[in-house]
Amino acid sequence: MPKKIAIIGAGEIGQTIAFLLRDSRHLEIAVWDIDPQKIVGQSSLSTAVPRAEIVFLCVPSWATRTAANSLIPYLEPDAAIISLTKGLEQASGKLMSELLSEILPHHRFALLHGPMLAEELMLGLPGAAVIGARDNRIFLLATDLFSGSMLKLEYSDDMHGVAFAGVLKNIYSLGMGMISALKFGSNFTGWYVSQATAEMGKILQQSGFKQETAYSAAGLGDLLATGMSPYSNNHQIGRELAETGTTTRKGEGFVSLPLLISKLGKIMPELPLANSVHQVAIGKLTARESFAKFFEK
Repeated sequence: MPKKIAIIGAGEIGQTIAFLLRDSRHLEIAVWDIDPQKIVGQSSLSTAVPRAEIVFLCVPSWATRTAANSLIPYLEPDAAIISLTKGLEQASGKLMSELLSEILPHHRFALLHGPMLAEELMLGLPGAAVIGARDNRIFLLATDLFSGSMLKLEYSDDMHGVAFAGVLKNIYSLGMGMISALKFGSNFTGWYVSQATAEMGKILQQSGFKQETAYSAAGLGDLLATGMSPYSNNHQIGRELAETGTTTRKGEGFVSLPLLISKLGKIMPELPLANSVHQVAIGKLTARESFAKFFEK
């Protein structure tokens, strides 16, 4: 009998996971979305999830609690849940790893984070990701699952650090979108990336996680991909903020930014780039004003 995989959320990344696994003859793939119009002939959640050995959770942070709770009646006891969400829960400020620990305490779960832009993977281009989990059993499952695909996987036992790195890279990617709109050039972008990665490392370390996670594919790797790509929603939001002072988009970085400011509290003065992005996001300074201070002597 084929191994059953369930994908919850038929947005870009959910469809991409299905695309990467499409050629396997040993898989039964069920995709479910809260919007049934996204999937032709969609079955019910009660049909999609039971018997699934691995469930991919591909929903935004603001929908994760509802989505995870909806799975509970149908999950197999030994099912593994892999979340691709990179954000903080708005109500609690929790990382996705903390949220899943609360909702699914008796199930194995992991985070899948890294430079894996959906548009590029759908074109057959390579991507990479880190499996952040308490132990490497889900990593071994995922490695076998994606064997032969264009997605390269690494393992990290710094699960909460991987979750936090996904939040941070989105926020610093807003700044890279701003820099692109301002046409500050490659030299400044290179400096910004180095400083942003250092700030991410400081945040992770002071939060009790591994500093080196900031330099992994889940941190620096994803920052470069997300911050520089026109496909990236965070990049486009940063551009809009620089060009107009506001944005019409809803993205993980923009939504998580005020939660991050509240979460970090006392160490915010030690994070000049995060502060600069925040000043622009709240409309206190223009992007040019906020970043100009880095040129001052």
